[in-house]
Amino acid sequence: MKSVLTVLFLVFFVQLSFAGELKVVIAPNLDKVIKPINAEFEKQNKSAKVVVIPLVSGAAYQQITNGYPVDVFMSADVKYPQELVKKGFASSNDYYVYAVGKLVIWTNSSIKLNDNCIESSLSKDVLHIAIANPKLAPYGRASIEALKAANIYDKVEKKIVFANDVSQAQQFAQTRSAQLAFIPLALVIKSNSGHYCEIDQNLYKPINQAMVVLKSSKNQALAQKYLDFIKSSQAKKIFKDFGYATP
Repeated sequence: MKSVLTVLFLVFFVQLSFAGELKVVIAPNLDKVIKPINAEFEKQNKSAKVVVIPLVSGAAYQQITNGYPVDVFMSADVKYPQELVKKGFASSNDYYVYAVGKLVIWTNSSIKLNDNCIESSLSKDVLHIAIANPKLAPYGRASIEALKAANIYDKVEKKIVFANDVSQAQQFAQTRSAQLAFIPLALVIKSNSGHYCEIDQNLYKPINQAMVVLKSSKNQALAQKYLDFIKSSQAKKIFKDFGYATP
């Protein structure tokens, strides 16, 4: 009888342990900002544990539509959450735009960045420019848009090397495999390494970043609490501290 009770207690304990776990898929541009946000959320919700899964937005969308078991998806754009709502994967009939991203050119070299930021790409000292894969990464799409809008894409196309996501694009520039990287401001605004300039926001469509709670979530109540926290003034302040605009 004692051993049966022990087994029942262990089963109960394991269920309790995972009851407050929230799996959140995030776009890689959120890597820095998500840490203080989750720390504050867990502080306010003592039994909650947020597990972060960084995944380029296009790949995350593909995996979620194929049954990837997560609770919340924080995309780097509106397109993928919008499609999840349309196809019935979201728990509500809408998505929430939680932040608006900004694009910068970042370098870890001694290359001087121009006042007209994007024209730095034309420098003869720049042999390679790292950009996230535009087919899957919204910031990659915005980078190509900006180059085309500035009428210099044809001049720098052969310099471009595509990374899997914005974190890898930064890594290429960090190791100097590329001289420049087109990446989110949020990844470098609080960094002491390298230097950057902000790309004119008129050169690319607004990078509205949206999120959804997924219908397949086994923890709907906690997922909704998380969404409500992201909507709070406290979370918005953290996003602003990392260079995002907020709705």
